[in-house]
Amino acid sequence: MEAGLYIHIPFCRKKCPYCGFYSIVYQPNPALRLVKILCLQIRQLREKYAFSTVYLGGGTPSILSIKELTLLLQELNKAVKKNVEFTIEVNPESASLEKLKLFKDLGANRISVGLQAFQDSKLKFLGRLHSVKQGVDAVKKSRQAGFFNISVDLIFGIPGETAENFTSELKKAIDLPVQHISIYNLTYEPGTPLFSRLKNREFVRLEDEVLADIYSAGVDFLNSQGFRQYEISNFARQGFICRHNLGYWSNKPYIGLGPSASSFINGRRWANISSVEDYINRVEAGRDVFDHQEILSLKERACEYAAVAVRKIEGIDFCSFEEETHLDLWEIRGREIKELLNKGLLEYKQGKKGVKITKEGLLFCDYISRSLV
Repeated sequence: MEAGLYIHIPFCRKKCPYCGFYSIVYQPNPALRLVKILCLQIRQLREKYAFSTVYLGGGTPSILSIKELTLLLQELNKAVKKNVEFTIEVNPESASLEKLKLFKDLGANRISVGLQAFQDSKLKFLGRLHSVKQGVDAVKKSRQAGFFNISVDLIFGIPGETAENFTSELKKAIDLPVQHISIYNLTYEPGTPLFSRLKNREFVRLEDEVLADIYSAGVDFLNSQGFRQYEISNFARQGFICRHNLGYWSNKPYIGLGPSASSFINGRRWANISSVEDYINRVEAGRDVFDHQEILSLKERACEYAAVAVRKIEGIDFCSFEEETHLDLWEIRGREIKELLNKGLLEYKQGKKGVKITKEGLLFCDYISRSLV
């Protein structure tokens, strides 16, 4: 059976104040132990699954030592075919040329660099450890190491930002040797330091209208520069769409290894425990690592598929949806679709063979997804 493989590396030098994902400060001992456990799990899985894509995320995968990275990548290299998309996330402060060359030599063919901003003041507000220069250097070193498929992440929406500010950052991004750009609205996750600062009124968040202007300007600029938008937050040059993430939005099966990672296979969904120590101990004891799991009904699976598929700019094709889910989208969510059409958030695809999100709808993607799920 084919499935995408996601591996969560839950280590960082320091946790960013806006981040809601599970991660802890890097320490050599638990990191090496976890890598060995992940290698064991990869060996077990490759007997049952063919990995259609591989994605190492975090956390900060590039913070691992050369020894730890070599162990993990060598094991993955044995399990992955040569033509499979194999992505590794890196942070600029830990993206040494030595590590980038190691990634390339041991099978990775796509790099995702967490730039986040092209202004040092913005990076400081976000709590990032790197400078703009380090971010630019990380992209250039990735190209020097032999990567032709380089992606960068950028965040918009910090207090005081304008559409002009963000567009100027995007201009700097496309001047680099990158083929893929992801843009994300800054979110204030409960329990994070940035959320606490907001609640303490240390700053004022941007109004929704300003955020909409920034996002719309970013979309228009990237599309005009040859970066085609294929999902709400993702833009790529011709031939460089991220196949791993496309699998999530297309209802394809995926397996998550590492603490807090999620999996979805044959209608069964589960999430791993969010503890490095407990994860290691459970695998060593031959126990499962699930925090929770559930079996989705046919209708639940179909509705969730619609909720994620609508994020793709191409939208949902009615016939393809029925072939994939064995259900008619109009029968299970017809009322909701009509409401979204009437509000101008969805529109028919050519010949009314499907629906897709409108330009206005791009600004209300979460609302649209919640309506369909």
